[in-house]
Amino acid sequence: MGDSTERPLAEMAPHLYFEDRRFLNAAAENARIPDGELAGMVRESYLLHFRNLLEFFYRKTPQADDAVVSHYVTPEVWTPKPPDWYDEYRIRCNKLLAHPTYSRVEYVEAGNMVWQLRDKTEFLRQVWSDFMKALPEERRAWFR
Repeated sequence: MGDSTERPLAEMAPHLYFEDRRFLNAAAENARIPDGELAGMVRESYLLHFRNLLEFFYRKTPQADDAVVSHYVTPEVWTPKPPDWYDEYRIRCNKLLAHPTYSRVEYVEAGNMVWQLRDKTEFLRQVWSDFMKALPEERRAWFR
């Protein structure tokens, strides 16, 4: 890629780095804050950045304006494999977090409002680490 195509990637990298940092910070705070309104707001922040990272790594049909992992690393070099829970959690985030939906009522009625997040945090930490390792050194520097 020449400079004209590298520039948008370099300019987007700090935004992706922000998503990862905010996700990890929210994960750490989520583990410390007991239940209550503040805990719910921290959990929402966690889920927002969790969703954004899932979309970056695994989105199957990105919109023209979406930043996705294949913009940074070719599939021949590295392609993250979606976890078994990806579709379920992507849909949950979209239905319960992204915008008001009537599905929220169904999740409440089914008693399905608890998020199992610990393994998801560790999983995404590893995916981010693998992503960083797959990047050429000059691109890795964009994420600092």
